[in-house]
Amino acid sequence: MARFLGSYCIGRLCLGYLRFASISLLLLCLLFLRPQAVRSHQDDLSPCIDTFETLLADEMWFEHLADPVLSTNPETGDRLRLYNQLSECVAPLKSEEALSDEVSTLLSLVEYYDIFIGAWLDEELVYAYDLATIEDPAILTLREEVHLPPPPGLVFVRPFASGETLPEPIADTFASETVRGVTILTRYVAILVPEEVQALEWEFWAEDYRETLSHELVHTYVNSSLGIVGMSKMPDWFHEGVAIYFSGSSKGHSMVTPDGIRIEHRPTTEYYNYGVDFEFLEAQLGQEALYSLLLSSIENQSEEELYRAVGVANYEELRQEANEWRSKSQFRRYVLLIGVIILVGVIGCCLLYTSDAADERSSVDLGGRRIIKKNKT
Repeated sequence: MARFLGSYCIGRLCLGYLRFASISLLLLCLLFLRPQAVRSHQDDLSPCIDTFETLLADEMWFEHLADPVLSTNPETGDRLRLYNQLSECVAPLKSEEALSDEVSTLLSLVEYYDIFIGAWLDEELVYAYDLATIEDPAILTLREEVHLPPPPGLVFVRPFASGETLPEPIADTFASETVRGVTILTRYVAILVPEEVQALEWEFWAEDYRETLSHELVHTYVNSSLGIVGMSKMPDWFHEGVAIYFSGSSKGHSMVTPDGIRIEHRPTTEYYNYGVDFEFLEAQLGQEALYSLLLSSIENQSEEELYRAVGVANYEELRQEANEWRSKSQFRRYVLLIGVIILVGVIGCCLLYTSDAADERSSVDLGGRRIIKKNKT
């Protein structure tokens, strides 16, 4: 027992200082932390040793684990087996505390894999979509009009009935009641879908799901195109603005049931502003030019071209210009609405005047003069 505790302490110490060492030391740390019953048999450790040797032999192992490109080729099968073995090997660490950032990141990547791809392999309710063939309108626009090539591989969408059913690694992302869906890294999407919905509310929730799914699929498309490193270079306003712009999710929707209950889903002020930002960009540049700039921004992993195109230096200036444009647009709409109301009133008066003339057996010529027709006797 003393030997086990000593090894355990060495393992904890190793993990605590891993941030200052090579990631390859993770294997040694895991061996010290494995339960005594397992470590007493060298044969039981061999699969984990082989797994980590295979994992670390790939110079891009982190990017490949964070962005698993899975399709139907033989390489996919090998990678699935590798990740399944990795999940089993790091499982003992899930109950540990005070792990280094590197180890915590590795555990998170494996947990995300288990929650989405692992559940999909176990035939749980997880949908796998191919971005090259899916018929979602927003994705079709990205493929056929923006001409952004579809990223290879599948994306995984897992619906959850409530916040209580969310796995711990993603539960915090749904802390706000306004959150309906979340895209994790490049290929994982979690969506809240009420399990029990009254028949009268089904249309509302069906529309809510379609809108949320489309929004999150745009995130997966753009994130997968940028890659794990590239997606971190783009600001939030770009990520969310693109998803809102193509999915139309900044408008929200509502319905009133026959018994008078109003159900609605409205975006937050922040998301509404992201939508206005892209409306402003389209109004200033035109749709075709905006699409071209979005494609270039994703390819170059920079939003600077968008700033230059509308004559601003940063997002703060863009937000200010978009807000002023929105205010002027609303003012013009109000003026137009008042003009329409006045015009309708004038037309109504004219029709009433004509009606009075008809009642008096009179008529009105094209100039508006009343002509009295006298009956001959």
